[in-house]
Amino acid sequence: MGLGAVDNTADAAKPVSTAQALADAGVAAAAAVDATTKAAAAQTAAIAAAASSAALPTASAAGELLRSTGTGTTYVAVAQVDVVGAGLDVLLGVGPAGVTLISTASGTDLCSDAVADLLAATTQAGMRTAVGVAATTLGASWERPDPATIGAGATFIDSNDLSEQVSSGLAASPGVAASGWMRRLPTGLGAGRAGFAGTVPRVFALSLPLSEYTIGNVTLAAMWTWDGTQPAALYAFSEIVTLGDHDNAARGIHLIYVRNGGDTDLAVMSGGVSTVLLASVNNIGVPAGPHSIAIAPVDSSGHKWRFSYDGSTVDDKVMTAPFVPPSATDSVGLGSRPDAVVYLNGRGVELAVWGSLLSDAAILALATLPGTPAYELPESASTGAAAIRIQACRYDPIMSATLMPARGVTKGITIASGVTKVTL
Repeated sequence: MGLGAVDNTADAAKPVSTAQALADAGVAAAAAVDATTKAAAAQTAAIAAAASSAALPTASAAGELLRSTGTGTTYVAVAQVDVVGAGLDVLLGVGPAGVTLISTASGTDLCSDAVADLLAATTQAGMRTAVGVAATTLGASWERPDPATIGAGATFIDSNDLSEQVSSGLAASPGVAASGWMRRLPTGLGAGRAGFAGTVPRVFALSLPLSEYTIGNVTLAAMWTWDGTQPAALYAFSEIVTLGDHDNAARGIHLIYVRNGGDTDLAVMSGGVSTVLLASVNNIGVPAGPHSIAIAPVDSSGHKWRFSYDGSTVDDKVMTAPFVPPSATDSVGLGSRPDAVVYLNGRGVELAVWGSLLSDAAILALATLPGTPAYELPESASTGAAAIRIQACRYDPIMSATLMPARGVTKGITIASGVTKVTL
């Protein structure tokens, strides 16, 4: 027989008879069943042994884990959080009490004190303190927070005129110029208060529709500083505020200082005649300095002026002549009569006008010098925002074409004054 007749097929590739294949499969199946049975029996025995073992502790709460005591095969039942915490201690090392762990680019580490304070803060104020960021709030002027509570450097945005105000962090204290809130002045003067200054501190607008300000439907408030003297002018009086005609005080409200021998009276004019509100104001309190008034014409058993000056008790003065309302083409002015003939020896700070009769409480609040609690006449929830408001602290002479010191004035306003800081 030659070598060419030899079958060189590998054993694994050679065919197996059907009978042999069935026999082989039977052997494999029997072996698998036997292994499974033995493994199950061993597992059952192990579980039973563990359940009956004296080393298995009794759990005291659901979800506890077994932790080795390190002695033989004894274990204790512990809470999951304790197991995880112990693992972190081993992994990271134990830090001082109260230190917070944070993730970093190179792993996990202890955080800084500032971040720990931030994470530990439970209020927004606490978070701002931790990272050194001052608070900013927005609302009507009467919603402004207490300066001592919100902290120094906090900012308040007045939604009525978009002014920015800065907290000193100090409680409002009379005589403390830095307490309370101050305006961030747009004149480069920093945070503070401002007034129109000059020989004639004149701010005015002409030909305005003011006829709606009739008796019982207008309240005027003003703040100014006075040096205690009268200008050496042709007339015997100086005009502080104008809401009416611009030359003869025939209509509206004209607040004036008028000479009375060697003294000065505070008076108001309408219909071309004056009514003395307070005689010899140069002898009342401290004449040189800041002053404020709130006044309204009322019909209460006759025409009267209802007013408070520098926080005095609200009083009614009978008018010398009936009130004449302003017209649809009259003027508004602060610090001088619009024609500049009669003017204040001092600085106009602010003028506000409401188209309604405010309550006695509001009149008193408006006339009580802000001194230090605030830099401005206090609008409130009861008064609402004034219809007309002129404020020296709003005026920036560099941007005079776009940033005017008034709201509610429908015509162009003329500023014939500079602006300087005022201590109130």
